[in-house]
Amino acid sequence: MRGYAVAAGFLCALSLNAAERRVAFTFDDLPGLYFDNCDVNAFRQLNRKLVTAITRNGMPALGLVNGSHLCEARRDQTKSLLKIWLDAGLQIGSHTYTHPDFNTTSLERFQADIIANEKYLPPRPLYFRFPFLRSGTELVKKRAIEDFLAKRGYTNAVVTIDNDEYIYAFVYARAVRRGDKALANRIADDYTRYMESAFAFYEQLSRDTFGYEIPQILLLHANSLNADHLDRLAHMAKRRGYRFISIDEALRDPVYSRKENYIGGRGLSHIQRWAMEEGKKPPMHGDVPPWVMDLYRADTRR
Repeated sequence: MRGYAVAAGFLCALSLNAAERRVAFTFDDLPGLYFDNCDVNAFRQLNRKLVTAITRNGMPALGLVNGSHLCEARRDQTKSLLKIWLDAGLQIGSHTYTHPDFNTTSLERFQADIIANEKYLPPRPLYFRFPFLRSGTELVKKRAIEDFLAKRGYTNAVVTIDNDEYIYAFVYARAVRRGDKALANRIADDYTRYMESAFAFYEQLSRDTFGYEIPQILLLHANSLNADHLDRLAHMAKRRGYRFISIDEALRDPVYSRKENYIGGRGLSHIQRWAMEEGKKPPMHGDVPPWVMDLYRADTRR
């Protein structure tokens, strides 16, 4: 009987925790990916569709901008595309101008890239996210960029639910471009399944690391996959008991005040970073299935 009581108590605790789940949706690489970078109309259609889906699902989302995504001849249109987000009451932050890898870029060049992006952004305070989630392989350099960001009024838009959504988005865009609706639908179906597995993974990792589920911050990108299928992700998250919150609200949880000293080549979820701080060896989230990776490798070779 004791075993049944323990199991019942555990399930009750999980049910209570699930009822309190919260997640902030964030989208990197505005104004978008996988288009001819001079086709402003395609970018405008993407952003309108994505923002419509975000607002329809009641997400106080954050978009992170790379100002160089439009070709140089059309770059003056970037602000008009970002206005679609601002007019919907959504937040805009910085993801650098050209998306450089901080691990392999000099501190001075990386700082200049951040400053170059600022002409596309609204007034501070702003959020900033490291490209590839790579925040340094040397502690001195890491602390130097943190000081630079703080002095310019930026808050680090950390990620807790990391994933390989960009792989699905790339092969989905190629399938749509080829007119292969069957393949595009198969990719979208598996994308939803994969993202649910990512949610489950980081829920468990949060419980293992902190003893409770922290408010999560989800990494996504501005692409046609999410513009077309965000409703499915939203439904999945709601079914798992999530309430959609702003990144501001997520960061108010005390766990986000923890300093992290991770230095390494791989961009990691902050839950994994904090687990390492406690001397743990956290697992990595699951890979996309082989058939999706095969499509990705084939498309990237073209």
